[in-house]
Amino acid sequence: MEAKIEEISDGVYMIDPCLFDSMGYIALYFITQPKRILFDVGPSVTAERVIHAIEGLGYKGEQIDYLFVSHVHVEHSGGISKIASWASNAKIIVSPASVRHLTDPSKMYQAYTSSYGRFASLIGDYQPLSQSSMPRVVSTLSELPLGDRRSRIIQCVGHAHHQVCLQLDGSLLGADILSTQFRINDQLLPTSTPPSFNYPKYTEDLDTALALNLDRLMVSHYGAFDNPTEIITKALDSLKWLRHQVESLLKEGLLADEVADTLLKGLNCTPPVDNEYAQIKAKLSLIGFINGVIKVRSEKV
Repeated sequence: MEAKIEEISDGVYMIDPCLFDSMGYIALYFITQPKRILFDVGPSVTAERVIHAIEGLGYKGEQIDYLFVSHVHVEHSGGISKIASWASNAKIIVSPASVRHLTDPSKMYQAYTSSYGRFASLIGDYQPLSQSSMPRVVSTLSELPLGDRRSRIIQCVGHAHHQVCLQLDGSLLGADILSTQFRINDQLLPTSTPPSFNYPKYTEDLDTALALNLDRLMVSHYGAFDNPTEIITKALDSLKWLRHQVESLLKEGLLADEVADTLLKGLNCTPPVDNEYAQIKAKLSLIGFINGVIKVRSEKV
């Protein structure tokens, strides 16, 4: 199966590597002007598809300038060893907190495999970045040198403490700053998988993105949006709604797992993915969110 490519605008492409041989699981982004940037590399099992997709656009590996790793969760970065070998001249942009996981991704991989059941065996391994590639890793930049094009690397740590996003002019490559894919009663379910979800920081990330007055938002789950203010505002409103639901159910005496199961009854997914996968991922996000709410409440006592 081949990756699916969609041109978002002139020189900006969304690449769906068709994880689990289906569209809708994750979106990667390829920028061609003025430098060639691959934003997230995807998991190892789809690395060859990503390479073929970019080569199909007329670019060779040695022409890639930057591999931007938003964070080191497996579906976003598990293919870094393969992609970095192909893009042999590219600088590898990561957050400072991500560097150690590139050389030893075992903790990240173990966390994924313990949570995702049969899907863990379908996502491929997570090979460490080779020592010969480590000199290309850069974790200290606040922007990319793109000539007249304005860029900014933004720490967005609510989803994960090692996440960074990339602003290019009026566009934000937002990784997991929010998700539009999973909804509970038409409210956006946050990207709040445990244990790294930080409720206050997640809200701050959305406020930061809203203040940028963006023209376009591109997220991993799932797609590019030309109404970013509306999407981000919806995400903030959904947080308030979901927190109210969680607090109400906790007051009734339900445990976190029971709260999650109750809320899951209202789950829907766009674009649709395997129902078992959706249930696993959505419940993880709910558990992370519920724990985040409990932590905030306990800190106020």
